[in-house]
Amino acid sequence: MFDSDDMKSSKYLSFILIALVGLTVVPARAFTVDPPEQSRSSFVRLRGPGFGNVQGKVMIGKLPAPIAHWDDNLIECYVPEGAALGKSQVDVRPRQGLPQSKARMTVLPREELSGRFKWRLKLPDQYVTTRPVIAPDGTVYAMGNFGHIYSVNPDGTLRWVVSPAGGVSGCIGLLPNGNLVVGGGGGVQALSFVDGSTLWTFPLQTPLLTGPNVGPDGNIYSADDSRWSQSVIGAFILNANGQLVWSGGKYYRRGGGWTPQEVKFGGGNAYFWSDYSSTGDPDVLGGLNAIHLGGGLFWRVEDGVGIFPDAISNGNVALFRPSTIEMRNLSGTTIWSQNLNLFGGQPQLEAAVASDGITYFTTTNAQLHAISPTGQVLYSKSIGGIINYLSVRPDGNQLALQYQPNFGIAAQIQGYDKNASLLWSEELPVEFGMTIVCYQMMEYTPMGDTLYFGTAGPYTSTYEAQCYLYALDPQ
Repeated sequence: MFDSDDMKSSKYLSFILIALVGLTVVPARAFTVDPPEQSRSSFVRLRGPGFGNVQGKVMIGKLPAPIAHWDDNLIECYVPEGAALGKSQVDVRPRQGLPQSKARMTVLPREELSGRFKWRLKLPDQYVTTRPVIAPDGTVYAMGNFGHIYSVNPDGTLRWVVSPAGGVSGCIGLLPNGNLVVGGGGGVQALSFVDGSTLWTFPLQTPLLTGPNVGPDGNIYSADDSRWSQSVIGAFILNANGQLVWSGGKYYRRGGGWTPQEVKFGGGNAYFWSDYSSTGDPDVLGGLNAIHLGGGLFWRVEDGVGIFPDAISNGNVALFRPSTIEMRNLSGTTIWSQNLNLFGGQPQLEAAVASDGITYFTTTNAQLHAISPTGQVLYSKSIGGIINYLSVRPDGNQLALQYQPNFGIAAQIQGYDKNASLLWSEELPVEFGMTIVCYQMMEYTPMGDTLYFGTAGPYTSTYEAQCYLYALDPQ
């Protein structure tokens, strides 16, 4: 016979055994690593099911893996740069009480590229949405169209990747303290340069028309788009803590998806372009807008068209009107004007004003044009094929653009001197039978020793999205 204490002990032990048995019958969730062999600082897709919908941790070779995406069936993460080469264990550690899972993969050295390409970082996005931004320490920041922000060391190793709540949009701006500002999350948000965590959000009711970009005064300049709602604040300025400094006006962008527009700065002004309202709203300020640093509309050109302006430090700004390309000074006075009929095609995307005051632009007839600081046409050079995404090196002595002989043929990144003589050319690869192309503007480092650009890659019912951030030696 058992006494009452024995009975209590027996019941307690039975409860523990049942609980332990219950735990042991829950199977570890198997997953696959795709691809099973991958280089450092490149991403792998872990395919479930059973990861849970709350992001946990992934360890590759006992090091935490930066995570770009997490859902119950799919994790996209990066092989840590410090992971040991060779066979490595991959541990998935969910946060929803699900059992830890393990798999194996092979870690490879980072790929070596030929020619002028220094490195490339593969991204699980369809394309890079805006010009990369370079911090004073050389860190490169890029934005993907699936809502990712990437922080990359100058040698191409990934520091971090985040997907801020509410997505991202617009441009990337760099604050004086090193933190970032981006559009998205229902407004403008600041991200920590340390780990990409969200520091603050300035809410908006509508998408951005332009920006956010950081001016020489350290403030953030942007404007929202009245096409979507009447609950707009117009052009606005935030300080580095996300507090509103000034707002005013009403601006509009006609049409659907479009290239993010950067706010350009010079001579105490901030410049951006806006359209007229198709509803005939008399309050919409269309054309080229010049905003004082610190706030206030200074001047505008009412019939400017949707080719983005560019400015230099003295405040001179190149802009397009329906029939002309012009240079205005910081007070809005015309320095020179040229009839666009001279150039035989429609201008593309934006002008690029070099530090020496020469204005460059491309047209749809595959020509590169240069206009002197006083308005003389220096040349119109036929490049051929399809050309776009013109960028000028900071010293003004080199131009870079993308050249493609025709659709479906491999694209090239080309460098020209200021007289339009070809200096170098590097061909982008073909992947999965598809051409890879530069997508959005390119950016030189301040010293001009590296050219950064993003690409658009294959994304079909057969192929999951991937594109690249490239670093090229233009010297």
